Amino acid sequence: MTDSDSPILPPGYRLIAREAVGSTNEEARALVAAGVSQGTVVWAESQTAGRGRYGRDWISPPGNLYCSIILRPKVEASRLSEISFVSALAVRDAVKTVLPPDIPVEFKWPNDVLTAGRKVAGILVEAEKLPDEERTALIIGIGINIVSAPRETSYPATCISAMSRAPRVSRLLTALVAALDRRVEMWTRSGFSVIREEWMNHAYGVGDQVTADSGVSGVFAGLDETGAIIIALTDGARHRLVSGSVRFSGIG
Repeated sequence: MTDSDSPILPPGYRLIAREAVGSTNEEARALVAAGVSQGTVVWAESQTAGRGRYGRDWISPPGNLYCSIILRPKVEASRLSEISFVSALAVRDAVKTVLPPDIPVEFKWPNDVLTAGRKVAGILVEAEKLPDEERTALIIGIGINIVSAPRETSYPATCISAMSRAPRVSRLLTALVAALDRRVEMWTRSGFSVIREEWMNHAYGVGDQVTADSGVSGVFAGLDETGAIIIALTDGARHRLVSGSVRFSGIG
């Protein structure tokens, strides 16, 4: 990476750039163990062992954005899971800067970002708590498809270049980190309710049929105050799902 490719990060952030790594989250985990500071951003041109949720492979050829951001937010430990929704808003903010305004950018619970109903980005949040540290470090892994998207996926994927001119990866990373910094500040200042409301304003499939990987099926009725998905069953009951995945009839 040349100096002209370097992103511009907000004050308090530090960039660690690599040509190729196994996984940016694993690189970040090692840095946390070594005592790296809050705001460290690990950015790689490609990953040889990229991971999604549940250990799924994240295909990572050059040209897309792969990064992990280390944060130690000043919130109660019970609220740390809210960061995935905060991060999703930041990803949407960044992606919207490079797409035509008429293309919708939506969220699929719990942590996928869609454009026109296809996955364009994914988020993997992992926590690392060291015995001698007061606050838990969150490693926010983000992958955004810029010039290519995997073909063999459980539901359709797409990339920015299929809808618009592909931006420089460094430009998108600049927009992403700035957006995440703003969103985290909003979250810590105003609480989760503001984040939840905006996430719901751009949620995919509200009112549509949805099936959880546990087998529960019903209508996507929204999120509760903690971010759990609410599925309205045919008998009128409401099922609260804290973790796992869901499939919509339209996209899987």
